[in-house]
Order: sequence, then C-alpha cells, then structure tokens
Amino acid sequence: MAVKQNMEEHDGTVDGCYNTLCSGFVVTNPNIPIDTAFNDVSIAQRSQVFQWMMVTLDPLSQDWWLSMQDDNIRLGYWPRELFSLSGFSVGGYC
Repeated sequence: MAVKQNMEEHDGTVDGCYNTLCSGFVVTNPNIPIDTAFNDVSIAQRSQVFQWMMVTLDPLSQDWWLSMQDDNIRLGYWPRELFSLSGFSVGGYC
C-alpha cells in the first residue's frame, strides 16, 4: 500500500511525497504499516483481491482520516492544519 501526498505551494508549484516520508501524516495504527506490500495480490485473468480504502473528514476535529473500509480500521490522519479553507483535493486511487 502506498499513500501519495501532493502539497501545492503558494507560488503554484506542487511538491509530493509518499507514505510516512510525508511530514504531517500521523500514523495511528502501527499494526498495519503504510509502507509495506499486501500479502495477497490479484492475478490477471484469475483471482482478484480488493482492499477498499476511504478518506473521510472528521466533523469534530476537521482532520482527514485514511481507513480500511471493510473493517473501518483507521490507519492515520492528515491534520486539518495541512489544508487550506478550500478543503482536501482528492485524486487518484488507493
């Protein structure tokens, strides 16, 4: 699993980083490391493995949480201070 984070600077340039190398992402579940590969993988034209991920906004803290959807396991969050008033820009797939 990999999490890519892009941050747009005030001058319009975009800088990015991956996984826990990104400053600001707070890991809350050390049992499921973000920087590792899944054990089960899909095989073309055969068995397919899915892991649905979701990013949700906590209405109280205004932090953005990354969770595994099937079991609603929270992996970590991006603090609200990382984002502008315009909110979180979501693009791509997990």
